[in-house]
Amino acid sequence: MLAAAMNPCPFVAFFSTKPKLKLTIKRPEKYPKGYPIKPKTFGEKLRKHRMDLGLFQKDVAKFIGVSTDTITYWEKGRTEPSKKNIVKIKEFLKLRGKS
Repeated sequence: MLAAAMNPCPFVAFFSTKPKLKLTIKRPEKYPKGYPIKPKTFGEKLRKHRMDLGLFQKDVAKFIGVSTDTITYWEKGRTEPSKKNIVKIKEFLKLRGKS
């Protein structure tokens, strides 16, 4: 009876302690719009590598020596690169981002 008189709410002592559990919820990583998570085609692989490096289509086009539209067509699977461009594409795919 004496404890109840000192503490007007008997539940305060119960809830004032910190919980022993530590709950960690990982939220899914957000990818940029159009990012291919599991690339299957050549174009998807090209797009994924470009986005991993943080480059724009115009940067890749300048490196390979083609137009921006050509990069778009390759990434969307509308056309395939010619033999002369495949060498430059291989060089581009060997590039690694600054880590």
